[in-house]
Formats: sequence, structure tokens, C-alpha cells
Amino acid sequence: MIIVATAALPNTWMSRSRTNGPDPEDRAFTTTYAPDKRLGLWVPARMAEVYETQSGTITGEATYTNFRRFETEVRFLGVK
Repeated sequence: MIIVATAALPNTWMSRSRTNGPDPEDRAFTTTYAPDKRLGLWVPARMAEVYETQSGTITGEATYTNFRRFETEVRFLGVK
């Protein structure tokens, strides 16, 4: 889904399957984005992952908060 008014993409999804080897597996990753009013940007708010193997299922989830903007400046001295 794309939010037309802002061209924002609130979710991304990726999957991959490995069928060769001793333990085939399927992997899926989902990232959910949310607007950060302080930064004025859409930022990743949550990432979930699932691994399906013959040995079982492994899941993980991460949430992200407190985004900050960092700035840097570079000066080249004596470069010819």
C-alpha cells in the first residue's frame, strides 16, 4: 500500500527460499514505517522476521524509537 498524498510506503516485505542443502529454509522480513513528526520523515518503526526450517520456526521482532538527526561536516585541507 502506498499513501498517495505523501507517496509514503508504510510497509515493505521480502522473502527468500533456500531449497538446497541439508536444512532448506524460508525467510520472510517485514518492515513497518511510521512518520516521525519531529524529524519530518518516515522512519522504520518495527521489523519482524520469520525463519521456517525443517528443525522448526524462529521468529524475531525489533522496534525502533527515539530517532535523532546527526549532522557532520567535512573539510579537506591541503588536497591537490
